[in-house]
Amino acid sequence: MKEKTPEERAAELQRAKESCKLWIREGRTWDYNDICCWCPQTAIKPLIMQLKRKGFLLQNVPQGFEEADAEATLLQAESQKSQQIRRAAETEGNVRLTDEQKTGHAHYLGHTDKVAQVHNRMRDPPLPLPPTRLRTRQVLTERSSDDSEEDPASRKRPRPAEEFGRFAELFPVTLDGKPPNKVTRVEAGFSEDRTLYDRWRAEQFKLREAHLLAQWTRRPPTAKKIKREIEKEQWHSNCPSAESILERWEPPRKEDVESSSKLMKQVETQRWKYLAVVEPSPKAGEGKGVITTKTFPINSILCDYHGEVISGAEGRRRMRTNAMGYAFFFKCGKEDLCIDATNTPCPCHPDQETFGGLINHSKKRPNVRPAATLMNFPGGQRYVLFFRAMRDLAVNEELLFDYGVCRDSFGGEGADLTWLDE
Repeated sequence: MKEKTPEERAAELQRAKESCKLWIREGRTWDYNDICCWCPQTAIKPLIMQLKRKGFLLQNVPQGFEEADAEATLLQAESQKSQQIRRAAETEGNVRLTDEQKTGHAHYLGHTDKVAQVHNRMRDPPLPLPPTRLRTRQVLTERSSDDSEEDPASRKRPRPAEEFGRFAELFPVTLDGKPPNKVTRVEAGFSEDRTLYDRWRAEQFKLREAHLLAQWTRRPPTAKKIKREIEKEQWHSNCPSAESILERWEPPRKEDVESSSKLMKQVETQRWKYLAVVEPSPKAGEGKGVITTKTFPINSILCDYHGEVISGAEGRRRMRTNAMGYAFFFKCGKEDLCIDATNTPCPCHPDQETFGGLINHSKKRPNVRPAATLMNFPGGQRYVLFFRAMRDLAVNEELLFDYGVCRDSFGGEGADLTWLDE
C-alpha cells in the first residue's frame, strides 16, 4: 500500500469499508431453519448460544427456545454424577486397596453380565467380592433384573424418520398450516421436546421457498414482487426473505420445464412478456426483428418457435414438393423432428405474430439457442422448441440465433450464401 498513489489507497479503503458493511448487514445474519437443516438436533442449541455470544443476528428463532428442557437437564446431570463417582472410586481404590482387593474392585465397577451379553462380549468368571460388598452387589443385581422385566418394545424408541412420518400423517405439512403446540403433541402420543416441532417448521419453510421460486420461471423477480407475494399469502413468520429468494433463483431446469403450467399457458396463448417486434431490424437494417424490453440472465427462456410439429422425414418431403419457407429441423432425444411455420399467422393465433419465427440469423454473434423439450400438457405430451439466452441479455438487445442451414444435417442449402456467415 505504501507504493500506491493516494487515490488507489483511498479506493482500497472505500472497498474495505463497503465489504465490512456488507458483512455486518448480511454475514452476521443466520436463519434458525437453515441451522436445523445443517446440524443434528443435539448441536443446534450450543451453536445458537455461541453465535449469540459472538454477536451474530438470528432470524426465525421460536419463542421459548432458550428455556432448557428440565427432564433432559436432569438426566444429563445424573449421568455426569454417575461417571464422576465411578472415576473417584477407581482412583481411591488404586490408592488404598491391596493388589487382590484391586482385582475384585475392578470387577465390581465393571459392566454386569447382562450388559456384556447385549454387546456380545465374553466375560471372565466373577471373582469373589469382599463380604462388605456382597449386599451392595446383590441390590444392584435385583434392580437390574427388575428393569429387565419391562417390555422391551415399550422402551424402544422409533427411528427419527419413522417417527416424523407418523407425525406428518397426523399433522400434515402445508403452506398455510400451523405446527402443533406442546399440549397437542403430547396428547397425540409424541414426546414433549421440540425435535418434531422444529422438523415440521423446517419442512414448511422448504415448501414455502419452493412455492415462491416457482412463481417466476422465465426471468428473476424483483424484491418488491417477492414481498408482495409473501404479503398476499399472509406469511408473517417461518418464511424465506425476499433477498434469499433472489439469491436462490435460477432459470428452470429441463425437468421443471416439462411440467411447468406457466410455460404451458404461455405456449398456448403466445403471450411472451418483455419482448417486442421492431421494424426495421437493428441488425439487418430491414425487415422485422425481436428485441428485449427487460434484462434476461443466461439460460432464461424467452419464447418458443411456434408451428406445426411434424417428423423430419415429412418436413423434408414437404420441402421437396411445396414452397415451405419456414421450417426448423431438430432432434429431441432420438426423435428426428421438424416445425413447419410456413402459415403466418398460424391458424391457432390468427390475430398475432409469434416471436420465434421473427428472430433473425447470426452465425458469429448469436445470443439465444434452441432447446427442445417434451412437455406434459393436460391433453397429452407435445414437443416444444424454446429459445434460451446464451448469455445475460440487456434491454433493447435484438435476439439472434444460428439457423444452421449451412450444416450437412440441414442439406447444405445455404452453403453458398456468404451473407449467412455474418
